[in-house]
Amino acid sequence: MPDDMQSPDDALARRRFMMINLVRLSGVVFILGGLAMANDALPFQVPDIVAYGVVIIGMVGVFALPILLSRAWSTNSRR
Repeated sequence: MPDDMQSPDDALARRRFMMINLVRLSGVVFILGGLAMANDALPFQVPDIVAYGVVIIGMVGVFALPILLSRAWSTNSRR
């Protein structure tokens, strides 16, 4: 089916899929940024606790948030 002829359900599923992948990608960016902060690879100094916090936030974004989003948007009644 061409993109301009997709059903509203398909469009919603496509938007949700893209949102989950953007959450994962932003989590990876947070992890890499936190590691760069922890290794003093940035032109400014950041306390280690902040760097580790950013890494933890990124890990939540990569591992936990996509699962929570998919469960919240699921059409199955697994609650």
